[in-house]
Amino acid sequence: PTYNARMEKELRRFAVWSNVFYAVPLLGALYFNLSVVPLLMSALIISSTAFHLSRERRFVWPDIVVAYIVLVQNIVLMYLSGYEPMLFSVIGATLAVALYIRYFREHGDRGGLYHGWWHVLAATITFFCILGYAQ
Repeated sequence: PTYNARMEKELRRFAVWSNVFYAVPLLGALYFNLSVVPLLMSALIISSTAFHLSRERRFVWPDIVVAYIVLVQNIVLMYLSGYEPMLFSVIGATLAVALYIRYFREHGDRGGLYHGWWHVLAATITFFCILGYAQ
């Protein structure tokens, strides 16, 4: 198969194109004028997409490092938002589902369908952290 055919096949995998959901927190951060968050979300979109386009063989460390930085960012945003029980409940419930998918459904297959759902839930959690801080 040609390079274009291989690339088109890769782009159809949910683990690849589900990175588009990270655009929601990126746009939210831009809307609320959060200076560093859009940069981190852009780095996450780029590193995760590159990792998955390589069939999870290359760009491993950039993907891991950026993901952990975004995790720390979310914790900081939650801390700075103050304790809002409803927000923390929603984030906690979404996190529980995300961790269930990651550790009980995904089974280490970071290129499969369940990993795409992990992206959707991680983007949702990040968006809620941004909303909590901005409100």
